[in-house]
Amino acid sequence: MTLSISIIIIITIVNGVIASRTCPRGCDCIETLLITNCSESSQLEYVPHTLNPALKKLYLPQNNIRRIDSAFDVYKNLIYLDLSSNLITTIVNDNFRYNSELQIILLKNNSLVMLQSKAFNGLNQLKILDLSFNRIEMINDTIFKNLNSLQILDLSFNLLKVLNENTFVGLRNLLNLNISNNMIMKFSTNLFSNIPKLTNLNVSMNELEHLDDNWFIALYDLTILDLSSCHLSSLSPYCFNGLNNLTILNLNNNSLM
Repeated sequence: MTLSISIIIIITIVNGVIASRTCPRGCDCIETLLITNCSESSQLEYVPHTLNPALKKLYLPQNNIRRIDSAFDVYKNLIYLDLSSNLITTIVNDNFRYNSELQIILLKNNSLVMLQSKAFNGLNQLKILDLSFNRIEMINDTIFKNLNSLQILDLSFNLLKVLNENTFVGLRNLLNLNISNNMIMKFSTNLFSNIPKLTNLNVSMNELEHLDDNWFIALYDLTILDLSSCHLSSLSPYCFNGLNNLTILNLNNNSLM
Protein backbone atom coordinates (compact mmCIF):
# COMPACT_ATOMS: atom_id res chain seq x y z
CA MET A 1 0.00 0.00 0.00
CA THR A 2 2.82 2.37 0.89
CA LEU A 3 4.63 1.66 -2.39
CA SER A 4 1.52 2.38 -4.47
CA ILE A 5 0.95 5.70 -2.77
CA SER A 6 4.58 6.70 -3.32
CA ILE A 7 4.40 5.90 -7.02
CA ILE A 8 1.24 7.96 -7.46
CA ILE A 9 2.81 10.92 -5.72
CA ILE A 10 5.95 10.75 -7.85
CA ILE A 11 3.95 10.56 -11.07
CA THR A 12 1.84 13.53 -10.00
CA ILE A 13 4.91 15.59 -9.22
CA VAL A 14 6.61 14.69 -12.48
CA ASN A 15 3.51 15.50 -14.47
CA GLY A 16 3.21 18.75 -12.60
CA VAL A 17 6.74 19.78 -13.54
CA ILE A 18 6.20 18.87 -17.17
CA ALA A 19 2.91 20.77 -17.30
CA SER A 20 4.43 23.83 -15.64
CA ARG A 21 6.96 24.17 -18.48
CA THR A 22 4.75 23.62 -21.51
CA CYS A 23 5.21 26.19 -24.28
CA PRO A 24 1.87 26.91 -26.04
CA ARG A 25 1.66 26.45 -29.79
CA GLY A 26 2.63 29.63 -31.60
CA CYS A 27 4.78 30.88 -28.73
CA ASP A 28 8.55 31.14 -28.61
CA CYS A 29 9.89 30.09 -25.21
CA ILE A 30 13.56 30.84 -24.61
CA GLU A 31 14.28 28.95 -21.40
CA THR A 32 17.90 30.09 -21.08
CA LEU A 33 16.81 33.74 -20.99
CA LEU A 34 13.49 33.10 -19.20
CA ILE A 35 11.62 34.90 -22.00
CA THR A 36 8.36 33.85 -23.67
CA ASN A 37 7.00 35.58 -26.76
CA CYS A 38 3.38 34.80 -27.68
CA SER A 39 2.67 37.54 -30.18
CA GLU A 40 -0.11 37.73 -32.76
CA SER A 41 0.53 34.34 -34.34
CA SER A 42 -0.70 32.67 -31.14
CA GLN A 43 -4.22 34.20 -31.05
CA LEU A 44 -4.46 33.37 -27.36
CA GLU A 45 -7.75 33.97 -25.54
CA TYR A 46 -6.23 33.68 -22.08
CA VAL A 47 -2.88 34.10 -20.35
CA PRO A 48 -0.97 30.77 -20.46
CA HIS A 49 -0.65 29.08 -17.05
CA THR A 50 1.86 26.43 -18.11
CA LEU A 51 4.97 28.52 -18.73
CA ASN A 52 8.14 28.37 -16.66
CA PRO A 53 7.24 29.82 -13.22
CA ALA A 54 10.66 31.51 -13.14
CA LEU A 55 9.79 33.56 -16.25
CA LYS A 56 11.28 37.08 -16.41
CA LYS A 57 9.77 38.56 -19.57
CA LEU A 58 6.39 37.76 -21.12
CA TYR A 59 5.22 39.17 -24.46
CA LEU A 60 1.50 38.71 -25.20
CA PRO A 61 0.65 41.50 -27.68
CA GLN A 62 -1.95 41.25 -30.45
CA ASN A 63 -3.92 38.33 -29.07
CA ASN A 64 -7.56 37.97 -28.02
CA ILE A 65 -7.12 38.06 -24.25
CA ARG A 66 -10.16 39.57 -22.50
CA ARG A 67 -9.48 38.88 -18.82
CA ILE A 68 -6.38 38.40 -16.73
CA ASP A 69 -7.81 37.85 -13.21
CA SER A 70 -5.16 35.94 -11.19
CA ALA A 71 -3.31 34.75 -14.28
CA PHE A 72 0.06 36.10 -13.15
CA ASP A 73 0.06 34.71 -9.61
CA VAL A 74 2.37 31.87 -10.67
CA TYR A 75 4.91 34.17 -12.38
CA LYS A 76 6.37 35.91 -9.36
CA ASN A 77 9.69 36.77 -11.04
CA LEU A 78 8.28 38.75 -13.97
CA ILE A 79 10.00 42.07 -14.66
CA TYR A 80 8.47 42.83 -18.08
CA LEU A 81 4.89 42.25 -19.25
CA ASP A 82 3.44 43.24 -22.63
CA LEU A 83 -0.35 42.89 -22.92
CA SER A 84 -0.82 45.54 -25.59
CA SER A 85 -3.37 45.19 -28.39
CA ASN A 86 -5.68 42.69 -26.72
CA LEU A 87 -9.35 42.93 -25.70
CA ILE A 88 -8.97 43.53 -21.95
CA THR A 89 -11.80 45.66 -20.52
CA THR A 90 -10.89 45.95 -16.85
CA ILE A 91 -8.10 45.49 -14.33
CA VAL A 92 -9.56 44.24 -11.07
CA ASN A 93 -8.21 44.54 -7.54
CA ASP A 94 -5.01 42.63 -6.80
CA ASN A 95 -4.44 41.40 -10.36
CA PHE A 96 -0.69 41.81 -9.78
CA ARG A 97 -0.49 41.18 -6.03
CA TYR A 98 2.33 38.60 -6.37
CA ASN A 99 4.32 40.45 -9.04
CA SER A 100 6.42 42.77 -6.91
CA GLU A 101 9.39 42.41 -9.31
CA LEU A 102 7.52 43.88 -12.30
CA GLN A 103 9.15 47.00 -13.73
CA ILE A 104 7.30 47.47 -17.03
CA ILE A 105 3.63 46.86 -17.90
CA LEU A 106 2.28 47.68 -21.36
CA LEU A 107 -1.53 47.72 -21.60
CA LYS A 108 -1.91 50.08 -24.54
CA ASN A 109 -4.53 49.56 -27.23
CA ASN A 110 -6.96 47.42 -25.26
CA SER A 111 -10.60 48.15 -24.41
CA LEU A 112 -9.99 49.26 -20.84
CA VAL A 113 -12.89 51.20 -19.38
CA MET A 114 -12.43 50.65 -15.66
CA LEU A 115 -9.48 50.30 -13.34
CA GLN A 116 -10.47 49.17 -9.87
CA SER A 117 -8.99 51.12 -6.95
CA LYS A 118 -6.46 48.41 -6.01
CA ALA A 119 -5.69 47.26 -9.55
CA PHE A 120 -1.97 47.95 -9.21
CA ASN A 121 -1.45 46.79 -5.63
CA GLY A 122 1.88 45.09 -5.05
CA LEU A 123 3.77 46.78 -7.89
CA ASN A 124 6.28 48.59 -5.71
CA GLN A 125 9.08 48.41 -8.29
CA LEU A 126 7.06 49.36 -11.37
CA LYS A 127 8.83 52.03 -13.45
CA ILE A 128 6.81 52.19 -16.69
CA LEU A 129 3.02 51.90 -17.06
CA ASP A 130 1.43 52.38 -20.49
CA LEU A 131 -2.38 52.68 -20.50
CA SER A 132 -2.66 54.62 -23.76
CA PHE A 133 -5.23 54.00 -26.51
CA ASN A 134 -7.99 52.70 -24.26
CA ARG A 135 -11.44 53.95 -23.20
CA ILE A 136 -10.71 55.02 -19.65
CA GLU A 137 -13.10 57.76 -18.53
CA MET A 138 -12.13 58.10 -14.87
CA ILE A 139 -9.10 57.50 -12.67
CA ASN A 140 -9.72 56.45 -9.08
CA ASP A 141 -8.03 58.78 -6.57
CA THR A 142 -6.08 55.99 -4.86
CA ILE A 143 -5.16 53.79 -7.79
CA PHE A 144 -1.52 54.92 -8.09
CA LYS A 145 -0.82 55.46 -4.39
CA ASN A 146 1.59 52.51 -4.03
CA LEU A 147 3.50 53.07 -7.28
CA ASN A 148 6.30 54.98 -5.60
CA SER A 149 8.92 53.86 -8.15
CA LEU A 150 6.93 54.79 -11.27
CA GLN A 151 8.85 57.07 -13.64
CA ILE A 152 6.77 56.98 -16.85
CA LEU A 153 2.96 57.03 -17.03
CA ASP A 154 1.11 57.16 -20.36
CA LEU A 155 -2.63 57.89 -20.25
CA SER A 156 -2.87 59.37 -23.73
CA PHE A 157 -5.69 58.61 -26.17
CA ASN A 158 -8.35 57.84 -23.58
CA LEU A 159 -11.66 59.49 -22.66
CA LEU A 160 -10.58 61.35 -19.53
CA LYS A 161 -12.51 64.51 -18.73
CA VAL A 162 -11.54 65.18 -15.12
CA LEU A 163 -8.38 64.66 -13.09
CA ASN A 164 -8.92 65.26 -9.38
CA GLU A 165 -6.24 66.74 -7.14
CA ASN A 166 -5.54 63.29 -5.65
CA THR A 167 -5.29 61.45 -8.98
CA PHE A 168 -1.49 61.28 -8.85
CA VAL A 169 -1.05 60.66 -5.13
CA GLY A 170 1.88 58.30 -4.57
CA LEU A 171 3.74 59.12 -7.79
CA ARG A 172 6.47 61.13 -6.10
CA ASN A 173 9.18 59.83 -8.47
CA LEU A 174 7.27 60.30 -11.73
CA LEU A 175 9.38 61.94 -14.45
CA ASN A 176 7.28 61.65 -17.61
CA LEU A 177 3.49 62.07 -17.81
CA ASN A 178 1.48 61.88 -21.04
CA ILE A 179 -2.21 62.82 -20.77
CA SER A 180 -2.56 64.03 -24.36
CA ASN A 181 -5.53 63.28 -26.61
CA ASN A 182 -8.19 63.19 -23.92
CA MET A 183 -11.10 65.55 -23.21
CA ILE A 184 -9.75 67.39 -20.17
CA MET A 185 -11.20 70.88 -19.77
CA LYS A 186 -9.63 71.96 -16.48
CA PHE A 187 -7.04 70.94 -13.90
CA SER A 188 -7.58 70.91 -10.15
CA THR A 189 -5.44 73.55 -8.47
CA ASN A 190 -3.22 71.04 -6.67
CA LEU A 191 -3.25 68.31 -9.32
CA PHE A 192 0.51 68.39 -9.94
CA SER A 193 1.60 68.88 -6.33
CA ASN A 194 1.98 65.11 -5.92
CA ILE A 195 4.45 64.73 -8.81
CA PRO A 196 7.13 67.34 -8.01
CA LYS A 197 9.95 65.55 -9.89
CA LEU A 198 8.16 65.65 -13.25
CA THR A 199 10.42 66.75 -16.12
CA ASN A 200 8.19 66.09 -19.16
CA LEU A 201 4.44 66.83 -19.34
CA ASN A 202 2.37 66.32 -22.49
CA VAL A 203 -1.14 67.80 -22.29
CA SER A 204 -1.67 68.34 -26.02
CA MET A 205 -4.97 67.66 -27.81
CA ASN A 206 -7.24 68.37 -24.85
CA GLU A 207 -9.97 70.99 -24.36
CA LEU A 208 -8.50 73.37 -21.80
CA GLU A 209 -9.39 76.70 -23.50
CA HIS A 210 -7.83 78.67 -20.61
CA LEU A 211 -4.85 78.32 -18.24
CA ASP A 212 -5.39 79.49 -14.66
CA ASP A 213 -2.72 80.99 -12.42
CA ASN A 214 -0.38 78.61 -10.59
CA TRP A 215 -1.59 75.37 -12.18
CA PHE A 216 2.03 74.27 -12.68
CA ILE A 217 3.59 75.95 -9.65
CA ALA A 218 4.71 72.66 -8.05
CA LEU A 219 6.59 71.52 -11.17
CA TYR A 220 9.92 73.19 -10.47
CA ASP A 221 11.91 70.51 -12.36
CA LEU A 222 9.73 70.53 -15.48
CA THR A 223 11.77 71.08 -18.65
CA ILE A 224 9.25 70.18 -21.39
CA LEU A 225 5.59 71.26 -21.48
CA ASP A 226 3.41 70.50 -24.51
CA LEU A 227 0.12 72.42 -24.63
CA SER A 228 -0.38 72.28 -28.38
CA SER A 229 -3.86 71.89 -29.88
CA CYS A 230 -5.69 72.48 -26.59
CA HIS A 231 -8.20 75.06 -27.88
CA LEU A 232 -6.47 77.66 -25.72
CA SER A 233 -7.80 81.17 -26.24
CA SER A 234 -6.42 82.90 -23.13
CA LEU A 235 -3.68 82.63 -20.50
CA SER A 236 -3.77 84.00 -16.97
CA PRO A 237 -0.80 86.29 -16.16
CA TYR A 238 0.79 83.81 -13.75
CA CYS A 239 -0.19 80.53 -15.38
CA PHE A 240 3.46 79.49 -15.75
CA ASN A 241 4.51 80.37 -12.21
CA GLY A 242 7.10 77.99 -10.78
CA LEU A 243 8.41 76.69 -14.11
CA ASN A 244 11.92 78.01 -13.55
CA ASN A 245 13.65 75.16 -15.41
CA LEU A 246 11.35 75.01 -18.42
CA THR A 247 13.30 74.85 -21.69
CA ILE A 248 10.61 73.78 -24.19
CA LEU A 249 7.07 75.18 -24.26
CA ASN A 250 4.80 74.16 -27.13
CA LEU A 251 1.69 76.31 -27.65
CA ASN A 252 1.18 75.56 -31.33
CA ASN A 253 -2.27 75.20 -32.88
CA ASN A 254 -4.19 77.20 -30.31
CA SER A 255 -6.25 80.38 -30.64
CA LEU A 256 -4.08 82.69 -28.58
CA MET A 257 -4.01 86.35 -29.60
